[in-house]
Amino acid sequence: MPEQLPWLITRDLEDSHALAKRLCALGHAAQPFACIARKALPFALPETKANLCILVSSVFGAQCLWGVWPQCLVRWPHLSVAALAPQTSQWLKARGVPVFLEVAGGAKQLAEKVAEVLAAQNPRDELLWLTGHAGAARKEQAWAMEKLQALTRVHRVLAYATTTAPGLEQQMAQWHGKRARMLFCSPSACEAFFEVRKALEKSPVVVEVACVGNSTLQAWEKDKKASEPPSSLWTHVEAFVQETFHTKGKP
Repeated sequence: MPEQLPWLITRDLEDSHALAKRLCALGHAAQPFACIARKALPFALPETKANLCILVSSVFGAQCLWGVWPQCLVRWPHLSVAALAPQTSQWLKARGVPVFLEVAGGAKQLAEKVAEVLAAQNPRDELLWLTGHAGAARKEQAWAMEKLQALTRVHRVLAYATTTAPGLEQQMAQWHGKRARMLFCSPSACEAFFEVRKALEKSPVVVEVACVGNSTLQAWEKDKKASEPPSSLWTHVEAFVQETFHTKGKP
């Protein structure tokens, strides 16, 4: 019987546990391997009387929106929400937040679809983008901001921060020399993994990699060892789960 190598899930601890539990329920080996942690930051809503569309590009951003949702409804009775699909949009809809536009992919794909909507409006909505420091520093988001700002006013709010998971060094030591597969869902997770690996000179032996989003794939390819495999590319986590575990049934 072939060896069933585990998938190490590198998202923040809560999401890693949830996804690993789901994959195990499907009969496959998976374990949390949190590379990043996120924390909410205090932020102020923009002072504008224009109609507003809120962009949400991560589940943590959705959680930040949920914390101010009652205030948003009071300030902007006709506001709309555009979110990445499926995890972020599903998280919002499960709590009763109406999502008028759901887009698979990343910041670039979300911006392209929102830009299409804006181009048909007169007057155009202003945009509120709840994001984090790491996302705001990415080339993909810079491209998206440039495209959207050419059409309307964009209020980009830094609602959360991403840091290296506090237990990552211990996990690296525990998995040192052991074979595993790895799922990365953000460039930040890749960067944290490489940073700690370089400092400790310890890590799992990576035999297969899956990356969600082009920016994540680029972060992996940029710093991986020559002996490590290239990554497969997925538009979102649900696509990875459906194709890898449901359709193929690959152990």
